[in-house]
Amino acid sequence: MKRTLQRLRQDLGGDGPNPAALRPRVRGRVLRVKHGYNPNSSSVGSAIPAFLVAGLSVGAAAVLIAHLLSEIADRLRIRRRADRPGDEDADSS
Repeated sequence: MKRTLQRLRQDLGGDGPNPAALRPRVRGRVLRVKHGYNPNSSSVGSAIPAFLVAGLSVGAAAVLIAHLLSEIADRLRIRRRADRPGDEDADSS
């Protein structure tokens, strides 16, 4: 810290501030990048978006299948009503 202050005083003492002195120094390099919500704990964090997408997909498929089964059941009920003898409402549907 003391050395940085001395260097800053030297840079400011001349023709004005030295832009290189005002930029932070790079102290190392990036060795590895881990993806995820908490990459230091485990690799499960990177699988959370996949679980979310899979859950939403299964839910959407379940709604679609339930709707299709409901439509099939409605059509079967209409046919059964039409097949009953003496049912007057069958001609109107």
